Amino acid sequence: MKKVVNTLLIGAVLIGSSAFAQEEDNNKEDLLNELKMEYIEDAIGLSSEEQVEFEKVYEEYELKRKEMRLEQRKEIRGLKKSNSAETEEELSEEDAKKILMLKFENQKKMMALEEEYTNKMIETFSAKKVLEYEKAEREFKRELLKMLKDDKPQHEMRNELRQKKRPQGAPKTN
Repeated sequence: MKKVVNTLLIGAVLIGSSAFAQEEDNNKEDLLNELKMEYIEDAIGLSSEEQVEFEKVYEEYELKRKEMRLEQRKEIRGLKKSNSAETEEELSEEDAKKILMLKFENQKKMMALEEEYTNKMIETFSAKKVLEYEKAEREFKRELLKMLKDDKPQHEMRNELRQKKRPQGAPKTN
């Protein structure tokens, strides 16, 4: 639960802070991903060997998903720029249809990727562990959204995040 709270806090920090450069955003994203991994690993009860293998497969999967999303955004921006359209309203009907079809194609690719990595996880662990992983991921997201919605300064995850962000040996602040 504390990990969920920490992750939610990181999410709130990510949303609330837009003044810093890309490096700080990457650090926050890394911290959020670290908390997510800890939450999931705790929830599904992996051995230390399984954790290493899980992190390897999961990080590879997430990297490919991120690359696919970036490529999709790039393709959509390219279509918009080729027609000097900055918003959907400025697109021609033909270009709007191209963008929609592109989105469907990318969703198919994402599903194929998810199936590939689900099969890898089943081979590495078990189908039950994969279901537990999916459940833990949903719970993590739910807790993150709950923390953002609650906006309570003393939310458990916020406190855990503060502890993770605080340098070693630094005093606790309440």
